[in-house]
Amino acid sequence: MKILLAEDDKDLADSLVKGLTFNRYQVDWAGDGETGLALAQVNVYDLALLDFYLPKLGGLELCRKIRSGSELGADAILNQEIPILVLTGESAIAQKVLCLDAGADDHMVKPVDLDELLARIRALLRSGHGAAIAPLAMGRVAA
Repeated sequence: MKILLAEDDKDLADSLVKGLTFNRYQVDWAGDGETGLALAQVNVYDLALLDFYLPKLGGLELCRKIRSGSELGADAILNQEIPILVLTGESAIAQKVLCLDAGADDHMVKPVDLDELLARIRALLRSGHGAAIAPLAMGRVAA
């Protein structure tokens, strides 16, 4: 499973990359929103972890751009449907609402507990978000 991590706190990012890699996730790290968008334009991800406050392009704007798909490349358009979890240092309900309304699937307050983060990632991936759905055929199928 491939994860896009957009986090400007280098120490936190290093810790998350280490923990996620140890748990067999492949992680691409971006230190700002513009780099995160550039990665999302050329790579296909199974999930995105976005910091709320990113330099150059904020986490919510990055979330919106991924959801809209308008700036993603032909192959990376699949990212439009991936689960997105936003990380933030604030626990205010208003901020959670902003995240969800921007297209995020979940919100988690820092400091991040790795076990909880891993459980949330598993839950988001289990939800079938972004999974290809086989077409439904009715009636006879022509040979």
